Amino acid sequence: MENLWHRTFPIIKVYQKTMDYSARSWNKQSVRKYLLDYDGERIIECMLILHYMDEEIHDLTIELSNMYNCVVGCMFCASGNLKQSVKKLKKEDYVAQINTCLQDCHISPDTYPNFYVSFYGIGEPSVVCEEIGDIMPVIEEKYPHIRFNIATFGFHSECFDVWKRRYPHIRTLQIPYYSEKPDILHKIVRNLPEGYDFQHILNKALGYKQAVKTCRIKINYIVIQNMNDSNEDVDDLLKVLAPYLKDVCIRVSYLNYTKIGKDNGYCSASSKRIREIYNRIMEKGFDCYIFGSEENVEVGCGQLLQDYISSNL
Repeated sequence: MENLWHRTFPIIKVYQKTMDYSARSWNKQSVRKYLLDYDGERIIECMLILHYMDEEIHDLTIELSNMYNCVVGCMFCASGNLKQSVKKLKKEDYVAQINTCLQDCHISPDTYPNFYVSFYGIGEPSVVCEEIGDIMPVIEEKYPHIRFNIATFGFHSECFDVWKRRYPHIRTLQIPYYSEKPDILHKIVRNLPEGYDFQHILNKALGYKQAVKTCRIKINYIVIQNMNDSNEDVDDLLKVLAPYLKDVCIRVSYLNYTKIGKDNGYCSASSKRIREIYNRIMEKGFDCYIFGSEENVEVGCGQLLQDYISSNL
């Protein structure tokens, strides 16, 4: 595997920004986001992030793409609206993204006690669960103190069983929540699998947590104005999650701005409404926090890539 650690991707464009941000353990982030030439036709993106609590560094995080384009097809998501067909990344592509970020920034993870790799970028991790399960131990062998975070829609619900067998050390499993109303859910998610059941996916994730006690299960409640932000919508969520009160954390998230989201009529709820929803959830005793920014911070999943492609047509 030694040759893996020399492989990088050609860098097409770099975008850098430091911004204030709402999160649980940090309140500022310095982002260096990359567009990478994957195969001469397709471009992928990844980013290296330093998270700060005030002026003190909290962690070093590298966020990776899982594929080009995305099978989920959320109507507000830039990464699921790219022109070329879906291309799943290979195991060595994850390492190449990490190498590219670290080499370009001249950063050694060994100098950061908290070093995370997040499979939060373009593409649905459950579809490439075998590749992710195979490569996590390889990365850990190189960087023994690393911790992994995975955000998955659970398209292939067996992913949690695969990861339990291949890598029983995942730090965070995060599952998105949009709505309990089938018509709203189908409106938001273009390629929603037949028979999709949020609670089934959640129970599968909790099965991983039962085996791996240190794993955290997060529900990413992405709040969309006039779509899932009413008190009735919040109460639907609370009803669904009531049996899991002590098992999950709810992340009340702003919807990142994207051009495709704007064109399709999707925008984030306001800061005021986000805070009201947070308070309503906290009143029921859930572990909960607010994540994101009302501003267009320009580092959403697929946003830089779609902007680049649009400007070069």
